[in-house]
Formats: sequence, structure tokens, C-alpha cells
Amino acid sequence: MSTDSITQRISFNPTISREATQYSEEGNWFDGDKIRFRKGKAQNIRGYQKKLNSTFAGKGRDIITFRGLEGKRYISWGTESLLHLYYGGEVFDITPVSASVSLAAGNVTTSTGSFYVHVSNAGHGRVVGDYVAFVSSSIMAGVTLQGNTYRITSIGTNDFEVSAQSSASGNVANAATSFVYYNIASGTSIGTAGFGYGAAAYNVARASVTVGGVVTLGGWNAPADTSDIEIEIRQWSLDVFGENLLATVRGGRIYQWVEDNGPQKRAVEVSTTTTAGVSTGVPLQNNFVLVSPRDRHAITLGCTDLTGTFDPMVLRFSDQANIDEWTPTVSTTADQIRLGDGSKLIGGVKTRDAVMVFSDTAAYAMQFVGPPFTFNVDLVGSNCGLVAPHAATADNDLVFWMGIDNFYMFDGSVKILPCSVRNYVFSDINFDELDKVYAGVNQEFQEIVWLYPSANSSECDKYVLFGRGDGTSVEPPYWSYGTGIFTAWADRNIFDSIHTTGTSVSLGDQFLIENEPKGVYTADAQAMHSFIESTYFDIPFGPAGPNNPEGDFIIYMDRIIPDFDFEGTNAQTSIRLTTKRFPQSEVSVTKGPYTVRASTEKISLRVRGRQAKIRVDASIAGTSWRLADFRVDVQSDGKR
Repeated sequence: MSTDSITQRISFNPTISREATQYSEEGNWFDGDKIRFRKGKAQNIRGYQKKLNSTFAGKGRDIITFRGLEGKRYISWGTESLLHLYYGGEVFDITPVSASVSLAAGNVTTSTGSFYVHVSNAGHGRVVGDYVAFVSSSIMAGVTLQGNTYRITSIGTNDFEVSAQSSASGNVANAATSFVYYNIASGTSIGTAGFGYGAAAYNVARASVTVGGVVTLGGWNAPADTSDIEIEIRQWSLDVFGENLLATVRGGRIYQWVEDNGPQKRAVEVSTTTTAGVSTGVPLQNNFVLVSPRDRHAITLGCTDLTGTFDPMVLRFSDQANIDEWTPTVSTTADQIRLGDGSKLIGGVKTRDAVMVFSDTAAYAMQFVGPPFTFNVDLVGSNCGLVAPHAATADNDLVFWMGIDNFYMFDGSVKILPCSVRNYVFSDINFDELDKVYAGVNQEFQEIVWLYPSANSSECDKYVLFGRGDGTSVEPPYWSYGTGIFTAWADRNIFDSIHTTGTSVSLGDQFLIENEPKGVYTADAQAMHSFIESTYFDIPFGPAGPNNPEGDFIIYMDRIIPDFDFEGTNAQTSIRLTTKRFPQSEVSVTKGPYTVRASTEKISLRVRGRQAKIRVDASIAGTSWRLADFRVDVQSDGKR
């Protein structure tokens, strides 16, 4: 064979693939972070920035953007602690109130130099972690109470303390009646599994347990004695009913924030009675709520049925365009339907013309048909349940969701979504925190993203991304994944940017975040690391064929010719090249990193091997890069 040097083009399929070994996945990208593919070429994704500098309590579990009747734009998100509303550059606490209390003079006190405010209220019924809002008692010893919501830090039977934002300048008591709101009880951000197989240590004796009033002795094949109660994390479901916000916490009442009342007013419980005192049948316990897109029925999934009994497999819907009426009569379209496949309804998502409903085992399509049946609900898939309330999303009429061990889509029928990173994701996910998986759409790039907690994290710290493409070779579908800080996601349909809840890199607190705004390639004003790494590939020397099998010869490389597009003043990447002589060899040689800028024409190096892989990294703030193909100068170096 000729030993003259030739220039060889190196290209990779536009996807990350982790379903086999690095060598057997030859021709693909194998690893990466903050990467998408456009027209078949890898590029880094845009960054993010805080919407506001103020933090909020808890982790965002659902978020929605919406527009009022006069075009006013709102963002609402719920945490385990509070329900927030963003409007006009401000954040308002619109958490529903469980009780309003008048505190007589002397019952609210401060202590010199202390951040803690003491409140006396006999039989208050609060617990540590609940929140209280001061409607009056404006300023006491330099501590501003009025208009602020504070977390209860300690309790007694007839009193409690909250932590204020500043220390008091003196020992002061309220001189007049103070009014306070007690928010609905806070939830938890960490779920606790109940008893069951695998809930206790192996080969440990189990005490007797009580289940449904029946005492069962422990032993083999008996539930572990950890707990008979499963504590689920606080989940919100948010939707828009006309110009108003509809909200519920899992297992709680249905609440409505009314735009006409203004952003300072809180969400209130949807009335269970009319002014005439006649019951309207509003379900008192609800796991998930959404609104059908065209016919305007409020739909609740997993709720109290018409007899007042909670049934996790019942869905109910209100009268058309009437959030207050849920009782089926000849003059209403309200009703209930009990579904049969599964043990509980998990969540739902709406398309332009229908609603998808998911249990833990199945998928249903729900379509408005009008009186007398109102809705037709069809079982469209079994063994394809939803892993978390917000693990499904819709892109126009296509629905995508994460199951317990697969990704799915619905385009008229349920399909398993072929995934080149499936094993990687499902082997890296924290199954104890599956409830936190959150799906979103990035319509600008035709992408579906799932936020999830990795195996070593209790909160969402990674994402997996499906670029669905356009069905052509120009924009083929792809998969990617990476690290992230987001817990809930709302696409840019109302605002110019995606809005998420997430943890600031610099401060470690939860913020409302603008994700992928135009021209931003930093992570909260800091450098954002992105990289992509190929599989190992046989280093080619001329066209492959029977007389020139790839991987047969050791190849000598002395030059790489990169092809990048850059944006940014100091935009640059680095390149590393790693070679081996055998796929399973523990010996490898890495050359680099070599800095590549817009002006870089070539990289000179000297390296030998049969197989090689290429890695591109970028960690300079403001760097936008897009990679085409590599070209390398190679020559045969024999079979030694």
C-alpha cells in the first residue's frame, strides 16, 4: 500500500448513541452535554439567565405562562410551599389561604437583635414549614411584616415563630389588631416510600404491621416495617380557564386566581355551593386538573366521585364554561367516568383538539362529542403508563411521554419512541424520585425535553432531549442529553424565551429563569461548559474495501483541519484526539487539548493508532459554536 499522506474526511451521524460499546457504535457521537444537532451538525445550545434577582421558597413543580383578556402576560409556578404569580416585573404570592385570623394587640412581638417574630395564637394548627402572611402590622422595630409571607420556623401549641428578613431593633409588641393569613399547608419536596418488598434491609427481622386495621406478622414475603404510608411530594397542576388561572395541589381542592381581582389577590377555592345553598358538586380531593382546549371543560383526574368517595381512577369534568358546576343534570354537561386500566390516574396533557389521560399503566384519548355523553374516552395503549404527573407534553397534535422504561409518542396510535440513549437514561435515573420528571417542548428547534433526577441526586439535575426533526434527511431526528438545573418548563409561546424554575449556578437558590434567550451563551452570566465526544472509529486510509479493510493498518496522523462556525468575541473550542491500537486495549494516547478559534486553519500533531475518537470542549463565556466535519492527514504505518 502507498505510504503517501492523504486527506481523509471524518463525519458522524447526528445523534448521541449509548446503546452499545464505543467501538460498536462507530459512526455516531457517544457522549456530550449542552448539545443539539441542526441540519445534521452538532452545536452548543444557548444558555440562561435569571428573570429576577429574588429567590423563591421551594422547588418549582409546575409552571405556566398565559395571557389575560387585555393582553397582560403572566407566569405562575407552584412549589411545595407557595404558589407564585409573575406580572409586570414583580412576583406576587397567590397561595390559597386556609384561614384568616385577627390577632389582638400584644400577640405579635419582636426581640432586640433577633430575626424571629413571635406570634401568639391559641390552637393555630400550623406546623414547621407552613407559611403565614401578615396583612397588617406594617413595621415593628424595623421589621417589615405587612405584605410579606414568612415561613414558620418553630411552634408551640398556642404560638409559633417566623424568621423575618432583618433583625429587630427593639422589644416591640403590636399596638393594634393584626390580621394574618395562614396559607394552605406546605408539602414536602422529598417523597417517602411506604412499606413493601425492598423497603427494608435484606435478612432483617420484620415486626408486625397493621394494614387496613389488620395486624400481619412479619417474616418472609411480608411487607417491611418501615411505614404503611407513602408520602408523595407536593405537586401542582396549573392550567388556564378563560383568563383565569386554575390550580390544584395533588390530593387537594381546586383553586382559581381571577384576573379581574388583580395580581395582589390570592387564588381562592372553587365554590362548592351556589348562593342558593345548593351543592355544585365540586370535587373536594383532586390529583390533577386541566382544561379541555376548545369546549372549556375543567377536568380533574383522580378525585372524589359523585358519592363523595375518593377514587384514583375516576375523572370528572365540569359543566361547559362553568367552573363552579360539577353536578350532572339534564341542563349541564358535567359528569364522571371511571377508567379501568391501572391503579391510579397520574396526569394528562391537551392537544389542539383532544386530551390525553394517563394512568400508571395505560394511555387514553379523550374527545369532546357533545351531549348527552359530553366526552368519548378510548383506551389507546396499555403497558405504557406515565411515570410522573408532568412527564408528558404535547407538540401540536403529537404527544410525547416517559414511561417506566421507555419513551412513547401518540400520533393517532401509541408508539414506542426509538431511543439511542435509552439504556443510559434509565440506568442513571433515581427511581425513588421519578415523581419529579418534567417534560417540555422547545418549538423553536422542534425538541422534546425531559428533566429528571439522576441516580445520585434527589432533584432534577439532568435532561434527555429528543429532536424530532422534520422527517427529511436535512433535519433528521436525534437524541442528546446533559446536565441541567431546571425543575419545571414552559415554552416561549407567550414570552420570547422559555421560562423555567431552577437553581442558580452562582447562588444555589431557586429562581425564575429565562432559558435559551437569543444571543445568550452563558449560564447565569458564567461560562457554560459544552462538549461532544465521538465513538471510537477505525482510522481510514483511502476507500474501505476487501483490499483495504478499516482497522487493519496502524495509521499515522499529523494534521487535523477543523471546520467550525463561531459567534462571540472570544469564541473558541478545544480539541482532543485519543487513539488506540485495539478496541479493548487499556493503553491509549491522547493529544491535546488544542485551541481552535475562527482563525485556526490546522492543528499539527503526531499520533499513531488503529482506532481514534475526537472530543470537542467549550468553556469560554459567550461562545457559540457549530461543528461540521473534520479532515485529517493520514498515512499507512504498517500492521505493527
